[in-house]
Amino acid sequence: MARCVWALEKDEITEHICRIDDQDAKGWLAAVMKSLEHEDLVQVTMTLWAIWYARRKAIHEDIYQSPLDS
Repeated sequence: MARCVWALEKDEITEHICRIDDQDAKGWLAAVMKSLEHEDLVQVTMTLWAIWYARRKAIHEDIYQSPLDS
């Protein structure tokens, strides 16, 4: 599911965040926050939140959402 959501993102942003090579999630997120402009950072943050939310719904409530649903 996450792969489908990231496929909807701008290629430049996706390539940029994939190049950040930090093994620690907190460090990776800090590097993303430092390197992106505000508008792009908001988009990435909302995308991460949407993935997290859908994953929690699937795990805890057995509700599976399509990334193309609005």
